[in-house]
Amino acid sequence: MTRRKRLLNMPKDWDLLHTLQDQQKADHMRRRLEAIKYLWEGRQMGQVCTIVDCNIKTLRTWVDLYLEGGFTKLLTPIRRPKQQKLDAEQKQKLRMILLNDHPTKYGYKEPNWTEPLVESLLEDHFNISLKKSRVYEILGELRVKNKKRSSYFAEIKGGY
Repeated sequence: MTRRKRLLNMPKDWDLLHTLQDQQKADHMRRRLEAIKYLWEGRQMGQVCTIVDCNIKTLRTWVDLYLEGGFTKLLTPIRRPKQQKLDAEQKQKLRMILLNDHPTKYGYKEPNWTEPLVESLLEDHFNISLKKSRVYEILGELRVKNKKRSSYFAEIKGGY
């Protein structure tokens, strides 16, 4: 049985739906409730996506949440895992790599470290994905430029 059919077969508490809509301050939570309301009214999922301005995957997630635990589960904030951070030990390891090793040692073709290479190194060897701006911040924190290789980070902006 499809999500929509399962949803339509469940008992509908219209009073509770309207009460919860009135109580919700967060727009994204009201949109979840509106989506359920429109589906209860018999609208197709594509129509509901257009009305509440969400994609079909998001709507399916909302319906699944409602089917699993009713309004309580639907209105529980969806927690996404926090982006990983480099700990102090990893930062020091990265610093040593950048100061002492060439990118070719890690399978890169370029002779000098650049921000995209450092970003790739973080993903490949530390399993950490960071935004470009955060990579620059880390490079600044590490003060990776040394006298032997004054042009080592020539391609990296910010004067490293």
